[in-house]
Amino acid sequence: MIIFEHPSISSEKPASEQLRQMRSYIDDLVDSLNMLAQEVEQLKKGDK
Repeated sequence: MIIFEHPSISSEKPASEQLRQMRSYIDDLVDSLNMLAQEVEQLKKGDK
């Protein structure tokens, strides 16, 4: 998985720290996707 190669996650940190960083990374990803989805919905409404 690409996530483990994310530069902010180094293998020298404890697993719990890695998990926390991965969670915040994924949260950011989800936020971006949600914003994208909202924009798509707005565009769909505009078309009708």
